[in-house]
Amino acid sequence: MAASAAECLSLLECFQRLPDPRDPRGVRHALASLLAGAAAAVLAGARSFTAIGEWIADAPAQVMAVLGVRRDPLSRAWQPPDESTVRRLFEQIDTDALDEAVCSWLAGRAAATSACADGRARRQAVAVDGKALRGARHRGGEPVHLLAAFDHGSGLVLAQTDVDGKTSEITRFQPLLKRLDLDDRVVTADALHTQREHATFLIEQKRAHYVLIVKKNQCATRRSDASPPRRDRLEGRSAGSDGLPGAER
Repeated sequence: MAASAAECLSLLECFQRLPDPRDPRGVRHALASLLAGAAAAVLAGARSFTAIGEWIADAPAQVMAVLGVRRDPLSRAWQPPDESTVRRLFEQIDTDALDEAVCSWLAGRAAATSACADGRARRQAVAVDGKALRGARHRGGEPVHLLAAFDHGSGLVLAQTDVDGKTSEITRFQPLLKRLDLDDRVVTADALHTQREHATFLIEQKRAHYVLIVKKNQCATRRSDASPPRRDRLEGRSAGSDGLPGAER
C-alpha cells in the first residue's frame, strides 16, 4: 500500500497536534516537518540520527516541499535540519504522544482498507503480541519490550505500549486496547493472555470477539471448554467460575 501525497499530509496533520517540547526562542524548523522527515528517512532505511539528517539533506526539492522543510525567506534555498537538531528533538519529545499520533494515522489507513474486493465490509481482526526490540536498550541497559496490537489484514500497528521491568504483558493488555475501537472485531492473542479478566474486558467493555489459546496447564479453562455448549454460552454470558466468558474461541 503506497502512501499517497494526501495520506502524507494527513500524517503531517497528526504531527501538528503534538505539543512542541522545545524552547520557542530560536526555533527554526517546524515540529511536524522534523518528525515527518525523520519518519520518511527511517522508512527509507536510516538507522541513526546522522543517517536521518543526511537523508533529509539529500532529498529532492519536491520531497522537501511535501515534508515542509524550511526555506530561506530571501534566497528561497532549502535549509534542511542537521543531525543535532533531529537528535535534540527526539531526546525531549513526549514519546507516548508521538506513538499515539503515528498509530492513529495507521489505524485510519487500516480502516480504509477493510473492505473486501466485492465492496462488502469484512470483520477486522486485531492481533496482540509482545516482542523485545533487537538492539534497543533503556538507559539502564535492559532491552526494550513492547506489547502491540496489529491489524490482521494489513499488518499495520494500531497501538503499542512499553512493558518495563516493573510490569508484564498481562497488566498492559487492557491499557493497550482501551483506546481502540474494537466493536464487533476479533482479537487474537497467545496463551499468556488467556485470562478471564481479559475476556470479560473484551466482551463487556469493548464489545469484541476473541480467539485465545488454551494450553494443557490451564486445566480449569480446558475443562470448561471441553464441556458441551450451554445456552448461557450461546447468549454470550459467563460460562462459569472456571471458564472464559462466552465468545468466539
